[in-house]
Amino acid sequence: MGSDIFWCYDVCGRQVGNHYYLDYVPDDIYKISYSTSFGYKYSGPFGEALKTSAKYLAEFDSVSVSNYNNLDIMRERFGIGAEIVLDPVFLCYKKYFEDAASKAPCINDENDRSFIFTYVKYGNERKREFILRGNDILTPKNYSPMRNFININTYPESRDMLGLPVAWHITVPDWLYYIINSEFVITDDYYGVCFALIFNKPFVFIESASYEGLNNVKALLCSLNLEERIVHCEDDFKKKEYLFRLPVRYKKVNKLMDAMKTQSLQWLNNVLSRQKEEVDRNGQCEIQDAEYIDREQPQS
Repeated sequence: MGSDIFWCYDVCGRQVGNHYYLDYVPDDIYKISYSTSFGYKYSGPFGEALKTSAKYLAEFDSVSVSNYNNLDIMRERFGIGAEIVLDPVFLCYKKYFEDAASKAPCINDENDRSFIFTYVKYGNERKREFILRGNDILTPKNYSPMRNFININTYPESRDMLGLPVAWHITVPDWLYYIINSEFVITDDYYGVCFALIFNKPFVFIESASYEGLNNVKALLCSLNLEERIVHCEDDFKKKEYLFRLPVRYKKVNKLMDAMKTQSLQWLNNVLSRQKEEVDRNGQCEIQDAEYIDREQPQS
């Protein structure tokens, strides 16, 4: 199971109990966690519920998490060792995202292929100010108006907080199409950063202190030597305007990312291989070799 913040009590546990700890899965079934997270910090459960969570976590055969913060939570609160791996969006070949984007409904209405893509889930006046400044800097280079997208789960609240015209009723292929065809990405969201990296876009991440995915963003960007792309809302924006002109050295970034991807795939293949060997040894069933993850995949 995985990834994302499925072990965050406030987001998931309060509504679904121990579902994401796989409490419904029989004990004889091999359980793997891939890049799962407790969120920004461990927020419960506590007391007897904590003991129940610990029981189910101990039944996982292999555990990986998304960053060092979650690694510490696993070790210190549950006494369980884990591995850090990349988010699974990085393991998927770009071609699959590009194929999905090629079927985007917005293509029929979109004539401009040069624009700024903003994906802001938690808008405020400071973020609006920085976005507009970026548009002023980039527009003289023949950029067209921005394409603004917000958290569709809190529309129209997010629109009102951002204070800018936004598009919200779009499909996943639409979202992919716009980020793939953008010239610059401004976001306050983890997956906004992930897909900017995947498609090698220059970007800026605007930090929100209350954002659950903040540690994931920081961990990812620091591992790629890109922490400079983080802008705090309290920063003097004039001192950060250079980021709109600063290219991302993707040759170096991609080299680091490829190494991280190899390590993550190796971990996943190894745990699947161990499971296969155990099942074969017990004579219960036959499972395809775990190397299918890398086999017969299209080149990106």
